[in-house]
Amino acid sequence: MTTWSLFGGVQPYVTIDQWAIDNIADPHAHLRRAPADGTVVEGLPSHAFWQFSGGLRHTAVATAGAVTEDDAGLAAFPLYVAPTPDTVGPTTFTKAASGRKGRAIRLYYRVTDAVSANAQAVRLVVKDARGAIVKGFTPGTCTMSAWHSVRWTPRARGTFRYYVYAKDMAGNAQVMRGSAKVIVK
Repeated sequence: MTTWSLFGGVQPYVTIDQWAIDNIADPHAHLRRAPADGTVVEGLPSHAFWQFSGGLRHTAVATAGAVTEDDAGLAAFPLYVAPTPDTVGPTTFTKAASGRKGRAIRLYYRVTDAVSANAQAVRLVVKDARGAIVKGFTPGTCTMSAWHSVRWTPRARGTFRYYVYAKDMAGNAQVMRGSAKVIVK
């Protein structure tokens, strides 16, 4: 409380011992650093309503019987800021490859995301020049930003493309699908 003027002058009050204020963390002080969780407070003169949780305040709906407090006194309590939800999917990358029919070729892929540390539902699809799927891989999960690979042994010569699909830990699908050419001789 910084001023009584907002309340029409001095109201009934309780004197608090200076020792209790200086030693608020001591259980013998019988004081709280912040209102109890769930307490609704109306700020004056703004008439903004706040609810407390874990010592933080967040906006609340108008509630009859809310405790009144001056806005300056409420400013001492930090605002709760909700985490921003992850709504943007990862980006997948690939590297061009080449090799020989009947010999294993490494297909490299990488997944990046601004929030998630791992990718899930990772899958690679190899398609021929006509767009038909010739091979699929489902690694499942991978660490973000690191290069990974799978081994593919082509059964025919030609030009192929492989594509990488993935989701972040929030379930968002890739925003850009990586793809690269594979030449098999």
